[in-house]
Amino acid sequence: MHFRLFGNDIFIGRKGTLSLNEGLKKLFSQIDGATSDYSVTKSNAYQAHVWIYACINAIARRAARATLKFYKVRDNSIVEKDVRINTLFGTDGGITPYQRIEGTCIYKLMRGNAYWLKDSSPGFLTRLVLLDSDCISPDIQNGFLIGWKYASAGARFNWTPDEIVHFKFFSPGNSPLGLSPIDPVYQTLRQDASARQYDKSLLDNGTALGAILEFEGEVGPEARTRMREDFESKHQGAKKAGKLGIIEGGGKYKELKLTPQEMSYIESRKMNREEICATYDVPPAMVGIFEYANYANSEAQIKMFWHGRIIPELKYIEDKINSEIMMPWFPEYYAKFDIDDIPELQTAMAQKITWAKELWTMGFTADEINDKLDLGFESAEWRKHWWVGLGQVPAEQQMEPPEPVPSQLQPGQPADPVVPPEEDDTLEGKIRKVVTAAERIGKMSDAEVEQERKIWKRWSESIREIEKGYQKKLHRFFFEMRNAVLEKFSKSVKAVTSKEIINEGDAKDGVEKLSRPFFEQAVLIGGKTMLSDMGLEDIAFTLQNHGALRILAARTTRIRNIIDTVSSNLDEILGNAVREGKSREEIAQLIKTDFGQTLARCRTIAQTEIVGASNAGRFEAMREGGAEQKKWINSYDENVRDSHQYGAGGVEQDPIPAGQAFSNGLMYPGDLDGAPEDTINCRCSVRAVRE
Repeated sequence: MHFRLFGNDIFIGRKGTLSLNEGLKKLFSQIDGATSDYSVTKSNAYQAHVWIYACINAIARRAARATLKFYKVRDNSIVEKDVRINTLFGTDGGITPYQRIEGTCIYKLMRGNAYWLKDSSPGFLTRLVLLDSDCISPDIQNGFLIGWKYASAGARFNWTPDEIVHFKFFSPGNSPLGLSPIDPVYQTLRQDASARQYDKSLLDNGTALGAILEFEGEVGPEARTRMREDFESKHQGAKKAGKLGIIEGGGKYKELKLTPQEMSYIESRKMNREEICATYDVPPAMVGIFEYANYANSEAQIKMFWHGRIIPELKYIEDKINSEIMMPWFPEYYAKFDIDDIPELQTAMAQKITWAKELWTMGFTADEINDKLDLGFESAEWRKHWWVGLGQVPAEQQMEPPEPVPSQLQPGQPADPVVPPEEDDTLEGKIRKVVTAAERIGKMSDAEVEQERKIWKRWSESIREIEKGYQKKLHRFFFEMRNAVLEKFSKSVKAVTSKEIINEGDAKDGVEKLSRPFFEQAVLIGGKTMLSDMGLEDIAFTLQNHGALRILAARTTRIRNIIDTVSSNLDEILGNAVREGKSREEIAQLIKTDFGQTLARCRTIAQTEIVGASNAGRFEAMREGGAEQKKWINSYDENVRDSHQYGAGGVEQDPIPAGQAFSNGLMYPGDLDGAPEDTINCRCSVRAVRE
C-alpha cells in the first residue's frame, strides 16, 4: 500500500517497509514555506500567521507531554509488557508517541480533522498511521458516509469507516467533516494580514521621525547639518537624557506623537490577536503575551489552560482510542493519559487533597473520591466502603438492611434480580453438598476436572472487575434516585402515586445508559475468552456481530424493568400509608427503607446481569466458531446449587448438542429465558466441545 504521510510518499503493507524520508517536514517545518507577501489563506494560516502558529503549538505540544498508558480492565493495574501494545503505540518509522499526539492535535486544530489509519492483517491490528488531512475526503452516498477517499501524488485508495479513526471538531449541518477553528476567525486573519502588509510597506517605502526642529525663516544646508549634529551629540541617548537644551536662531523642538490612525492600527492588531487566542481557547500568557499578566494570574491562566483546554483534548483522544481501538481489538485493556507528572498540575493536587478530605467527611467512599477527583490511585477493597465512627466500621453495616429473602419480594418481580432461596449453611449441610458434588463428578478424570476449573477460573476473573464497577455505579444510581424521590416527596402537597415523585421514563433511560457499557464489556470479554478457549484467536468477535446486538438489546430492555419494580413498591407504600393515615415523616422513612433494600440488592443484580451477558457472548462466539457441542461448567465448590450440579437433579455431565437446551431449560448459564431460581446469583459458565 502506497500513500502519503505528512505530505511525503511512503510504502506500507503487511510485508512492506516504511520509508519516511523527511516525513515530518511538511507538518513540523511548514513555517519555512511562509510567503513573503503576507497573504493568508485557510490552507496556509499555520505557517503564515504567527498567532495561529503559536496557539496551535501551545495546545499540541502540551497535550503531547501527557503519557498514554494502558491498564487492565480486570483490576485496573498497569500493563507492564505487551508486545502488541508496545508495537502499536510505540515509535514507528521514526514517529515517536509524542509526535503522534502532537501531529494529531495540529491537524485537528488546523483543518478541524485528523485521521489515523488502522493497518491490520486478519485478526491483528499491526500499526497506526497518522495521515495527511489534506489528502482525505469523505465518500458519501445518499447522505450517508460509506468510506474515506485518499488521493496524493497519483496514489488513490478507498477505506471503510472502520479502518479510519477520525478525530474532529463538531460541525453543524450533519457534515461528516469537522469545523476548522480557522473558519470563524478567517476574516480576522485577512484583516491582520492587510495591516501587516501596510506596516511592511511603510517601513520599506516611507520614513518615520521621532522629532523635528522648526525655524520661522530659511536655514541653509550647512546650518541645518551643523544644528542637527550639535543637538544630537548633546542630547541623543540614555546617558544624555534630562540635560538642558538650547536651540539658537529661534528654533523650536517638536516631538512627533502617534496619530489617531496609527494608534487605532495598534489597537486593531491587539484585538485581532485576542480574537485568535479566544478562538483557540488559549490564555494570552500561554503564547507569550504578558501585557495583562502578573505572577498570580499567570498561575491561574496555566491551570485554566490545562483544565479547560488541554485535558478535554486529551479526554477526547482517549475516548476515541478506547472506543475504536481498545474495545474492538484489546477489550481486556483500556487507555488513559497520565498527567500526574505534569509540573503545572502539581499545585492542583494539593487542592484536590483538600477537597478529598471534605468529601470524606460527607460520607463518600475513597474509591468514589478517587474517581471523582481523578486522583490516580489504584482501587482497594477497603476504599469501596463508607467508614463511620472512631472504630472505623463500614457504614453499610449500620445503614443498610439485610438482603431480602424471596418472601419479601413483590409478585411478578423476576425482572428485578433477587437472591435465591436460602440454602443449608450448617456444617452438616456443607459437608453433604461437598460429598454430593464429589459423587457427581466421579465419572470425570482428574485432568478433565482440572481443565474445566481453569476455564471457569479464567473466565470468572475476566469479568470480576466489571461486576464490581457495575455494582458501584448501580449503588450510586439508586442512592441518588432515593434522594431525588425524597426531595420531590417533601415538596409535594399530597403524593398518592409514584408518578408524582418519580419520572419513570428518565429513570429507565438512566439505568439503561448506565448499564449498557458494562453489558458491552461483558459480552465482548465472554466472546473473546470463548474463542481463546477454542484456539480461534484469529476470529474477531465484535459488537457488530448480529448475535451480540440481540444480546445487548434484550439485556438493556430487561434492566429497564427494575424501575417498574421500584415504582410498584412506591405505589404500595403510598397507598397503604394513605389508608393507614401515616404522617409524612413515617412515609419518608418507609421510602428510605424500601430503597435500602434495593441498594442491598445491587451486588446480586450486578453479578446476575454481568454473568448472564458474558455467558451470552460466550454462547454466541461458540456458535460463530463452529462448535457442535457444549458443556455446562460450574465452580466445583459447595456453593453450586443442586440444579447446576452434574447428575440426577442437575445438568448433564456429558456434552450435548450446541443448539439444545440443558436439562434445567437454559441454553447457557444466565439465559434470559431461564427461571429466577436458575439464573439469580449464578456463577456457572459454558464451554465448547469440538469433536
